[in-house]
Amino acid sequence: MSPPTESIRPAEGSRPHQPLLHRPYFGLTSGLALLGATAVLVFAVGSQTQRVAPDTAFAPIGQLDGAAFDAMQQVRNPGLTFFARVLNIVGGGAFNIPFRALALLALVFVLRRYRHAIAFAATWLVSEILLTVLKYAVGRARPSASLVTTG
Repeated sequence: MSPPTESIRPAEGSRPHQPLLHRPYFGLTSGLALLGATAVLVFAVGSQTQRVAPDTAFAPIGQLDGAAFDAMQQVRNPGLTFFARVLNIVGGGAFNIPFRALALLALVFVLRRYRHAIAFAATWLVSEILLTVLKYAVGRARPSASLVTTG
C-alpha cells in the first residue's frame, strides 16, 4: 500500500496561481515587452528592399543570420527537409486558419469560455495585422536556396 499523498498548497505568504486573464497588468506588460523587443529587432534588421539576405542594418544580426543559414545547409538531408516541409504546411494558412477557427468555435460553443474566446480572437486579429505590417515594412529578402517558395 502506498503512503498517502499530501495536497500541494502554496507556500506560506505566496499568492495562489491565477490565470493570465485574471492578471491583466502582467499580460499587458509582457505584451509591451515583446512588442518592444520586436521593434528593436525590426530596427536592427532594417528595410531589406535594397539589400540581399543576410545583409542587415546591424551587421551582427546579419552575421548571425548567415551563420545559421550556413549551418542549416550543412545538415540538410531528406528526413529533415521532409520535416521542415511538414512544419511549413502546419504553420501555413491553409491548415492554421481552419484550426484556429475550430478552436475559437470550441471555446464559444463547447466550453462556453467567452472571455477566453474574446482574448483568443483579439490576439489572432492583432497578431495577423502586426505580422502583415511588419512583413511589408521590412520586406526581408529570402535566401537563394530556400526550401519552399514564398510570396
